[in-house]
Amino acid sequence: MQDVPASERVDYLIVVASVVASDREVSESELRAVEELCQEAQISDSDRARVLAVAREHDRAVMAASLARIKEDVALRVRLLQDAITIVFADGKLEPGESDVIDELGRALDVAPAQIALIAREVEATILGHKDEQRLSRELGAGVAASERAHHPGVIRRLYDRFRKKS
Repeated sequence: MQDVPASERVDYLIVVASVVASDREVSESELRAVEELCQEAQISDSDRARVLAVAREHDRAVMAASLARIKEDVALRVRLLQDAITIVFADGKLEPGESDVIDELGRALDVAPAQIALIAREVEATILGHKDEQRLSRELGAGVAASERAHHPGVIRRLYDRFRKKS
């Protein structure tokens, strides 16, 4: 991410950190994962403190403002979802609020629920090493599909059902 301006790196990390706090239960493993992302992004200590503060206390307005500033960078969309899903999976469980925030993030980035589910499977299989089980990605797919049904009934459900049958 060194080719991305520092302000965009901070906004990116604020969005990822917002995902951590979305379920109101922030684990040490989730905070460590955010800290590692901050180190990789090579942001200042004061920016790192801002990002970690967001990780501890979810603020939709802060997330929305940061997301609005970076969402036009198409190259960051998949990476942002990968990092957000990795953070969500870091504690080995998926809370309903986490599915909701991933769905919200996907909608804001114009990423379809089926693509989110594929990204989740990739994260779980490749990054977390859960090659066979895929329990977390299935739960996330179900949560995103349920949220999408409320917004767009019918089509989204058919897409999700088709995806689920293939897995």
